[in-house]
Amino acid sequence: MRPPDRERILRSKEDSEDAVQTAYCAAFQHFHDFRGESSFKTWIMRIVVNSCMMLLRKTPREEPQVALD
Repeated sequence: MRPPDRERILRSKEDSEDAVQTAYCAAFQHFHDFRGESSFKTWIMRIVVNSCMMLLRKTPREEPQVALD
C-alpha cells in the first residue's frame, strides 16, 4: 500500500497531518471561492499539496554532516 501524497511529499506523518489541518482550515475559509470548474476533490487536494509545499519551504534544510576524521 502506498502512502498518501501528503506523506510522500513531506516524509513525516506529523508534518503531513499539520499540512492537512492547515489546508482544511484554508478551504473552509475560502469555500465561497470554489467555482465548481473542477470537482471538489480536485480543489481540496490542490490546497493540501500547496500546504505541503509551503511547509517544505518554511522548514530549514539540514545539511548533511560528514565526519572529517
